[in-house]
Amino acid sequence: MFSTIVLATILTMSLTPHLVDYKSSLFNKMGFVSKVFDFLPAKDSLEMTSDKFEKKILLFGAHRAGKVILKDLMNRKDDLLVVDHNPEVIVTLKNKKISCVYGELSNTDILEKIDIQKLEMVISTVSSLEGNKLLLKSIKSKNPKTTVVVTANTITEALEMYNKGADYVMLPQVVAGADLSKLIHDGKRKDFSE
Repeated sequence: MFSTIVLATILTMSLTPHLVDYKSSLFNKMGFVSKVFDFLPAKDSLEMTSDKFEKKILLFGAHRAGKVILKDLMNRKDDLLVVDHNPEVIVTLKNKKISCVYGELSNTDILEKIDIQKLEMVISTVSSLEGNKLLLKSIKSKNPKTTVVVTANTITEALEMYNKGADYVMLPQVVAGADLSKLIHDGKRKDFSE
């Protein structure tokens, strides 16, 4: 029994880092297995709380940068649908009466439930290269007029996403560096408490 446990531990410790790197593509290929459990009731706070998914703006990720963007989009709250994988964020959005869906960027099931033809803008604050490429392909193939804004970690990734059809690519590290440089140059302390 001890040998079996040690072998299982070694195998899982060895395979886990490699599987994590390919989690999005593995989910897309093996996602059908999870459909077996669709009969289980969803926890109330994680249910899809959007109405008919006929929205004009789709925001992936409402934490960090997404929170700032969400604040600016509140004047178009009725046109907005937020997708986030953090249950606490979903509960907060639900309490604020903001249409939201619990999910991942790489989950193509969410995009199938949205009327993509009515989307004017899609914003992804998630910096997953594979997830954003999948998002670009799904949106641009069905509605090329939709403005798609994605997030990248590097300039190389940004160029790749522009080549895939992104209208704008955010580079948070570059923006943060530019802001810090300006702050150092101006010698002023900025108030972020607003």
